[in-house]
Amino acid sequence: MSAFAVALNLLLVQQPATVEDVLARVRTAIGYEKLAQHAPGWHVVGKGRYFGEPGAYDLLFTPSGHFVERVTGPLGTTHAYDGKETWEADWTGDTLTLALRDRDLVLTSMAILTGRWLATDAPYDVRLVADDDDAVVTVQVAFRGGRHKTRVEVDGGTWLPKREFYEGSAGLSITTLADWRDTPAGRVPHRVDVSEGGLTNTVTIDKVAKAPTFVRSPFERLPWTPADTKFDPAKPAAVEIKRLPSGHLIVHPRVNGKDVGGFLLDSGAGSMVIDPKIADELGMPKFGEIPVVGIGGALLGHFR
Repeated sequence: MSAFAVALNLLLVQQPATVEDVLARVRTAIGYEKLAQHAPGWHVVGKGRYFGEPGAYDLLFTPSGHFVERVTGPLGTTHAYDGKETWEADWTGDTLTLALRDRDLVLTSMAILTGRWLATDAPYDVRLVADDDDAVVTVQVAFRGGRHKTRVEVDGGTWLPKREFYEGSAGLSITTLADWRDTPAGRVPHRVDVSEGGLTNTVTIDKVAKAPTFVRSPFERLPWTPADTKFDPAKPAAVEIKRLPSGHLIVHPRVNGKDVGGFLLDSGAGSMVIDPKIADELGMPKFGEIPVVGIGGALLGHFR
């Protein structure tokens, strides 16, 4: 047999013919059987930087898809799925239920991180995607009946997932899975970098162990009441709103007791935005980083 024929045969052996072949090889590479054998789930502990600030990382997840992921710190956050509801808590502690693409995105990204997407009963459709890079195999993972699709690059030599990427609100979002190590739950990435809009959040894993037994479900959404915000019943309830010729709505609040001009009222905005110069004049401290997305594109801003 010629050298060319030998090389061709090796290539045919190495490259999968179907998506089922890819999934089977990835399951073998990460030791999926170990992960799936412990129904109560797994506890992952680490640390990292989130929105430019340091924090501790804690993840509980089960093979069936339940999870609660917490980053604690100045700009910590929580994402969770209790089997029915997908929810999150922001850095203030405020909780909300996720729906539509927001829900699908969180569920899919966590499924790739925890190996849930490899389960035969997982609610994901996976298909092969043509790729010019012979060193990787790319698959598309879509939440079944949902609104989110992502792509996963699998290393063609080790059959370990390398990257997940999709178009996010601030541009291309890239999650890099690296430093795979053997653990009681199989092989687990011990470094995860998520980059979008010029910001990179990083997690490094210190420990993976079997999840303990809980008296109540750790995945359920907890009630929350703000401790630093209240409504003054003595103040008038009416809010004056002005409409500009452009159609924009303007409100005129006071910030730290001072009049700094009008603010655009956007009921679909995810956060409040203030000009950095005005924030500096008000003595508002600057911390962390966040991609600020608008019709003109995205830029890296700061929390105040």
